Amino acid sequence: MFGFHLCELEWRQQSGKVVAALDEIVGVVEPGLAPLSKRAPEERAAWIERELTTVRPLLPRAYAFSAASTDIIVSLEAVAKLRARRGPQTVASLILANAEEPFEMLALLVLARACGALDAGPLQIVPLLESATSIAAGRRSPRRCSRARRSARTCARAATYGK
Repeated sequence: MFGFHLCELEWRQQSGKVVAALDEIVGVVEPGLAPLSKRAPEERAAWIERELTTVRPLLPRAYAFSAASTDIIVSLEAVAKLRARRGPQTVASLILANAEEPFEMLALLVLARACGALDAGPLQIVPLLESATSIAAGRRSPRRCSRARRSARTCARAATYGK
């Protein structure tokens, strides 16, 4: 009833930084394999689906990541703490700038789950289609977008129920 309810906060990060952070984490968890962003789309989709349904934590406890990856991890953990303390409406959206493909949104979903940002309830992941290429591709392929939405809904359900 009482508290800070004037506005919702949003978390925002560049898609390339999110993908690079996930690649670094996957490199630690799966040494010797290709970075996730360099794998075939089917292999990435299978990996993400497995990760969102497993109960094994993705983030190793005693590992020092690069400053850029640590920044993303710490900021998503701060989102988790804020939502746990003040309620899920406090931070309702994760905004992904310069989004080009559905994999980038799913990478953010995996990281948000690993950092506990989904523990208080669902979050919106909002892609910002800022380049002319991504806007044109979005216009040309509505079927691709509906497939991506279906995939994201399936993965989001798995992230919620796979804990």
